[in-house]
Amino acid sequence: MSTADVERFFETLERPDTPNNWLVAPADFFIKPDVVTPVFQIPMSVLIDTVRSLVLQKKGAAIVEESPKA
Repeated sequence: MSTADVERFFETLERPDTPNNWLVAPADFFIKPDVVTPVFQIPMSVLIDTVRSLVLQKKGAAIVEESPKA
């Protein structure tokens, strides 16, 4: 997915007005997020592997689908 595809998606995104709907994104995202994500100074592959490992340590959790790595 290209940057232009992502921008088009968010330009047309209609968010419901419910308390359980949050947009989490970097501070400099072109749409103001509800929560700012941290920026990790590690390679993306290391971050993905770390998150995968944390998920799989949780009892009853499973990874049912993964997108191709960027």
